[in-house]
Amino acid sequence: MKALSDILRRLDQQTGLGGPVSRALVLEAANAWIGGELPNLAGRAAAKSIVGATIVVQCQSGVLAAEVKIRSTRLLAHLKERFGTGAPQALKCLVRQGNLDEY
Repeated sequence: MKALSDILRRLDQQTGLGGPVSRALVLEAANAWIGGELPNLAGRAAAKSIVGATIVVQCQSGVLAAEVKIRSTRLLAHLKERFGTGAPQALKCLVRQGNLDEY
């Protein structure tokens, strides 16, 4: 991943697109982790954005949000291992009922 982070850093310096690309990769990795580690949450909890150093996970219920929060330390450790200093440092859950793809 170090090579990818180097590419993203250069891309950001040249075009200003590295930040959004990097955030998209972090969100993709977070959603893959949620789907793999918490398969019962697939489609019912999804990382949707990164605000500052906080990753925002939308959940369909408060119970699901609590389950994500309980495991947030492991998710954040996984992202830090994968993305280093570019990884989020905190997690926030938002409860939204309905299809998460609509948001």
